[in-house]
Amino acid sequence: MAKEDFRWEPEMVAKMTTDEIEAKMKALVPGFKLGGFATKTERYISCEDLTEEEYYPQATFSDTDEDFIWMACEVLWQRLVPDRPAVEHVACCQSAKWDTF
Repeated sequence: MAKEDFRWEPEMVAKMTTDEIEAKMKALVPGFKLGGFATKTERYISCEDLTEEEYYPQATFSDTDEDFIWMACEVLWQRLVPDRPAVEHVACCQSAKWDTF
């Protein structure tokens, strides 16, 4: 029987502490600094764009950890910059509101 491959899921990352996310990001992205994350978000409206431009080019990751990076950025944005949500967060919330009608 083949071993099932591990995959990161958004719920798993959301359950991690900020310190745990920071440690994992530092392991995957040389020079990652939690203190600079919120400042970097000021240049973006999209978490996907932030991730693609700021973190993936510097990252060293396996196939397993590739998804962790964007999921971690989503969670960190929501935690550290809650008053200025990324477009993905707004779209998600708006979609959920429409589903209730």
